[in-house]
Amino acid sequence: MSMRWLALGLALPVALGGGFFFSAAIAQQVAPELKEKPKEKPRPKPQTSPVAELDELFRQVTPTSLPKPLPVAPCSRPMVVRSVSLTAPPPSPATPLASELPATIWTTLQGPNGTTAWGNAQPDKVFAHTFQWQPPCAMGCRMGGTLTFTYRNNLPATSNTAPDAGNDKYYVYNGGTLFQSGSLYTSPSPAGQTFTKTLTLSPAEVANNKVTLVVQDDTALVNAKLDLKYCCCECRFPIQ
Repeated sequence: MSMRWLALGLALPVALGGGFFFSAAIAQQVAPELKEKPKEKPRPKPQTSPVAELDELFRQVTPTSLPKPLPVAPCSRPMVVRSVSLTAPPPSPATPLASELPATIWTTLQGPNGTTAWGNAQPDKVFAHTFQWQPPCAMGCRMGGTLTFTYRNNLPATSNTAPDAGNDKYYVYNGGTLFQSGSLYTSPSPAGQTFTKTLTLSPAEVANNKVTLVVQDDTALVNAKLDLKYCCCECRFPIQ
């Protein structure tokens, strides 16, 4: 019999008749490996603030592109409507531009059947005038406007097919392109009558800051007025 079993045999009667302390001491000497090892307490995780966690998260991400800076000063009045108003004459004589007209009309203006005189009383004279202006702001958009003109028939206007003032028409050009045309007289009228017509202009019709009015032929253009509207951005930075 080994000493281990001998110790257990001696410990049993002692544990039954003796005391707990004596038997426990013998058990500790005989089988020390039966005791459970004490469990290690988990180490507490280091405390980090939410800000530090976010900083660490962003450090791990590589941005594809950096954000563009916003304007330093806010725009207190982002958009405002501004007007451009031109009347003619002056200038006198009128100032048509060759770049704004078809070649055939420009050639006619240079010959005996053309005139740049406001209110010319002679028949068989084509008239033309080009309005030019600068936009009222550096950034914004065109809103169009109106063209109002006063004219007088130098010959009677009997009908739209008669070879007198009755078949005269007006034409509106921009950049050499015809945008509007129409009859000047809608009913018979004796010579020397004065009329006023107002046309609505789209933004495209004033796209290059010019608009040209042409009037045939037995009709005198007395005066004209151009009124335009612009939606202006007062913030001096480009739209991205």
